[in-house]
Amino acid sequence: MTLFGEWPATPCEKSHFGRAPLPGPEYPDIKIPQRTNTDPHHKHWEVLPQRNLMGQNKAQKRTSETAARLEKFSRDSKKGQDGDQRAGPESVPEASKEQEQQSPTLLDVIAEIKSTKEVCSTLINAKTDEIKLDLSIIRQDFQRLRERTTATEQRLSELEDACAPVQQTLQNLGKDVQSCLAKTDDLENRLRRNNLRMVGFPERAEGTTPEEFVTTWLLSNFDRNKLSGAFAIERAHRVPAKPPPPGAPPRPLLARVLNAIDRDSILRMAREKSTLQYQASKISIYADFSSEVQKLRAKFQDAKRRLRAENIQYAMFYPARLRVTANGTILFFTSPQELNHWLDSRNTAP
Repeated sequence: MTLFGEWPATPCEKSHFGRAPLPGPEYPDIKIPQRTNTDPHHKHWEVLPQRNLMGQNKAQKRTSETAARLEKFSRDSKKGQDGDQRAGPESVPEASKEQEQQSPTLLDVIAEIKSTKEVCSTLINAKTDEIKLDLSIIRQDFQRLRERTTATEQRLSELEDACAPVQQTLQNLGKDVQSCLAKTDDLENRLRRNNLRMVGFPERAEGTTPEEFVTTWLLSNFDRNKLSGAFAIERAHRVPAKPPPPGAPPRPLLARVLNAIDRDSILRMAREKSTLQYQASKISIYADFSSEVQKLRAKFQDAKRRLRAENIQYAMFYPARLRVTANGTILFFTSPQELNHWLDSRNTAP
């Protein structure tokens, strides 16, 4: 039901679902469907291409009919208003006139819909353009990121290939460094072979001539006949050079003998003598070694105390090898752990 009455029923509306409308003078573009398969059980039908325009033609016809009716209604309304004005204002109520003036027509509604559609289309197109621009920027950034990632992977691959032999090279260099350190330490100890390290002399006891002081003290405490005729002290000084603070133990006195034979003779006579003294100070004489060898020998101090407590003879050989003589058996130890283990097993044996 509409403003102008019921819509006229069309053949399409009268036909039920699944059946094509009948052709007629009002719808000349509609054709009767034809079969496309000779199979009697085939249910599919093919309609000519003009059937696709059926809805459009129908809508155009309805629009033209509506426009004609609106125009006719407008003319009738104007004629009625003119007649009513001649008859007088009392024949037509004021409320109906205002209602007719305020009520929108179908054309106004259609125009408003079209205007709204255009606005929506404009907004949608603007937003779509923004999205396309953002996607384009993102695509460019992603492409640059991909190129940078590819370049980075290539550089990493080249670095890995270049660093592959570095590990082996480092190992070889480490071995070479250890070998060089061992040779340097051996050379240092060979240069110290003629040195004597004397501990216990009070500070400033040697005066200004330490060589004469050491020579006089050695000749007065050891047999001169056991030394060579060329016995002499080349140099003598305190180590380290900086004086100790008050109350600290005196610094060792380092003396270099002219030849190694006299140094070995002095060390042997020092071991044979029970005590060596200078005035009231006890003096000890040792061979001079590098700091690395001294550290290795210092690890045996506790083990040496245990050997002395059990009256076991021992001797230290270069660089840090301890010889132990027990019950006519000679044993060599290169670490204090081995020596302590041997002492523990010896004490627990039945």
